[in-house]
Amino acid sequence: QTHFRLNSLPEGASLEGYLFPDTYRIATTATVTDVIELLLNRFDEQYATFETAVRVPDASVHQIVTMASIVQREATVASEMPQVASVFWNRLKPENQAQFGGGKLGSDPTVQYLLGQQGTWWPKLDTLTAEEIDKVGANTNRYAYNTRANGGLPPGPISTPGLDALRAAAQPDEANNYLYFVASCEQAGTHKFATTFEEFSRYEQEYLACPK
Repeated sequence: QTHFRLNSLPEGASLEGYLFPDTYRIATTATVTDVIELLLNRFDEQYATFETAVRVPDASVHQIVTMASIVQREATVASEMPQVASVFWNRLKPENQAQFGGGKLGSDPTVQYLLGQQGTWWPKLDTLTAEEIDKVGANTNRYAYNTRANGGLPPGPISTPGLDALRAAAQPDEANNYLYFVASCEQAGTHKFATTFEEFSRYEQEYLACPK
């Protein structure tokens, strides 16, 4: 096993999430195996830049990459990624799980991942009811990816995270016990973070009152 960081992949898992996104020079004679090796080598190089400073106790590489893939889809602004990561890691902590029905991450991109098809990989969910969202993927072997309905991390990555998202997942913001975030009116793509549901509700009402 040349790429020892793949050792925590579940049996039968693909390399989704591990083929590092970057700009590459690839020879016209390169084989598929050559290209995969190139991308995996780049993943190894980038992961090694923060590996000794991971702040999430007992998290495997696969768990870090899976969390990073969610952060990549949830956060637009790179500077917010550590806070977004902290929200989701905090939701998994035993002391917070009662608030989320058994540690549900409640991440919409995981539902979009299940619904995505060629041409519309990340469909909007605003036409679906909460009950319909909870049933996305039901009766399939991919239902565990639906973190609106199931507790814990999904079985694997839902996207290919870049270095900022990987670093954020490995080194989440530890200054606050953030459990919620909501889009902010103040700057496109930014969020407000909250530690209580009451605070979240207030931010949500502020966003709904934003001039559109």
